[in-house]
Amino acid sequence: MTLEHLKLSKLNQGIYMTSDIDERIAKKKQAIARQQDEIARLKKQKEKQDNGMKYVVAGAVLVEAKREPKIAKWLADTLEKNTTREADKKRVIGLIGELRKIVANAELAKSSQGHTPVQQNYNQRVNHG
Repeated sequence: MTLEHLKLSKLNQGIYMTSDIDERIAKKKQAIARQQDEIARLKKQKEKQDNGMKYVVAGAVLVEAKREPKIAKWLADTLEKNTTREADKKRVIGLIGELRKIVANAELAKSSQGHTPVQQNYNQRVNHG
């Protein structure tokens, strides 16, 4: 083998080694991309589960708040305290009003328990009329 062939052989080996390394890098990048896609998919799935759970919990709390004035008061207070974004405030303003009405009606009913039948009749007409 001549010196020229030896140089050419070494050069070809270097090219093949570089090509092999490039190929391995490309395969690793593809594997990383697949893993990132899987992570994104799993995060989306987890978010969907969390949102479903929040929906169920919120529904249960609302049902109890409409039945129980103490819970209605707590929920209205909590929503007023923790709702900070204007868009969210607009979403819950009607609910807060409804909850406050439940509380007010319960307080009125409680306060009218000691009144005479005439006062109770008047209170009922004022509240429902």
